Amino acid sequence: MNYTHARFGIYIFAALGGIATVVAMAGYGTYDHDTGMFDLHPIDVRAVAAYLASIVANGLAAIAAWRRWGRTE
Repeated sequence: MNYTHARFGIYIFAALGGIATVVAMAGYGTYDHDTGMFDLHPIDVRAVAAYLASIVANGLAAIAAWRRWGRTE
């Protein structure tokens, strides 16, 4: 294992810790900095899926309007 792979691994673990901290700050879980343990609170998967689907659909609609898709001119 060379130095680049080790540094990449450290960056990945730091990013995961940052993501866990942000999720805990949003109230979706509990993160303990001392032990590094993250406990995710129960979530409604249907609500998350509907929220993500609406974000994707609105993004595609914005791109379609910007690129003027569907126009016959």
